[in-house]
Amino acid sequence: MQGVQAWAAARGILREFFLLENAGRRSAATAARDRESILAYYDAGQRRRAVANTLSIPSDTPAGLILYREACLCLIRAALLATSRVGEERPNVEAMKPEAAWEAVGRVVGDWASVSPADLASVREVLVAEDPLALDRLSIDKARGLSAAFRDVMTRLCRLIEPRSALQIQRARGRRQAFAALAVLVLIAIPILRRRNAPNLALHRPVQSSPVGFDTTPGGAVDGVTTGGFGFHTQRVESPQVTIDLEKVHDIGEVKVIGRGDCCWCSRSRRTAPRIDSSPSA
Repeated sequence: MQGVQAWAAARGILREFFLLENAGRRSAATAARDRESILAYYDAGQRRRAVANTLSIPSDTPAGLILYREACLCLIRAALLATSRVGEERPNVEAMKPEAAWEAVGRVVGDWASVSPADLASVREVLVAEDPLALDRLSIDKARGLSAAFRDVMTRLCRLIEPRSALQIQRARGRRQAFAALAVLVLIAIPILRRRNAPNLALHRPVQSSPVGFDTTPGGAVDGVTTGGFGFHTQRVESPQVTIDLEKVHDIGEVKVIGRGDCCWCSRSRRTAPRIDSSPSA
């Protein structure tokens, strides 16, 4: 049962990646009047988030948390606008206090998924705090844990926001599908090219044969020349044969024999399952 569920989830992820159906629906449902505001809040949040991610020195942690707080509030406002529908009253996110914005987005998100209730409570406490020095009083471990909680919350908020327009989604879909088609073509072409470019293991190897005729020599069977007249021909004997010594053990997948080039054209190949000969001669 778990395997079936995992496969269904993976299939859903792949379908969304190549078709962007959910992204298209979210973009289409966003009121056109709000798109500019959504992009402004979304971009502002991502810029603050990116800078906060670079602050790794312990003494910079309070500054990083301030940026995470501002980034989170920007993304909350973008999420509230992105989830409002055409015909509904537009939320006045500009006038919302942090506490009201947090409560509103909580109703929209519903399930915070991997974000624990303790982390949610910590993030809310920072968002609504009025003391400008509250973050400076935190221990290093507490501040780092709070930074991780903010990152988890913002990741969940970003799933509610589709900053791309319908045209941008269409172009992204086309690029992804074209890449997938190209990847399939490459996977198909690789085995073909490998067969075409497979090394000639018999080239210039030692040869023994039945008595030859038509002024040929056994070496003509392995000289690599594939045009012209006879390369090698035996006399008319009961059991004509030619033996090519490959000089060491090889995996052989295909044996190709090319006929004469001046007439009576004949070119045959025989594919065999790869195997390893027990003797060096084949």
